[in-house]
Amino acid sequence: MAFQYKNPISLTQSSGTDTVGRTVTFGNTFSVLNIGGYMEVWELNDLELILTASTYPAQIQLSANTIPINFTKGTGSAFSPDSISLNSDNISSGRRRLGMEVWVQETNTSYQYVIPNYETLWNNLSGLTGNSAITQTDYTTVVNNRSQAGKNFISAWTGSTIEGVNGVTRDNADGEL
Repeated sequence: MAFQYKNPISLTQSSGTDTVGRTVTFGNTFSVLNIGGYMEVWELNDLELILTASTYPAQIQLSANTIPINFTKGTGSAFSPDSISLNSDNISSGRRRLGMEVWVQETNTSYQYVIPNYETLWNNLSGLTGNSAITQTDYTTVVNNRSQAGKNFISAWTGSTIEGVNGVTRDNADGEL
């Protein structure tokens, strides 16, 4: 089954467009709070996923992760697996979205977030059943690491490799920018 894209939806939906007056000097959102699209960060370290909790299981969050994903680090037991929650489009999590661009001031370069083999990783998950399966609702998809396919999928999302940095190439990158 090929990956099928769908526009994302959430529980909270606006019924109209948000705007600001034509003469005001402020915007209506910060790029750092968007999901996907375009963002800017100061340095390459801002693109890394950092495990922030002192004990697990815990959701990984806080400002240490400038463009975070919705990832929960388990304890490693069968009853406390690692898991990632995707938005309903199944190509975004937290504030990261496949295809998004990030400008890095330190390198004066734009990077694009890609997982090169995403369709293959997704197809490997879609046939799973039982405790190792993905859990889908109208608003989210949760993937756990109880199977090798789940481990591979989560590894791609939590990868902090950047093509062209520290010897990383497109061929040996995990989820990359």
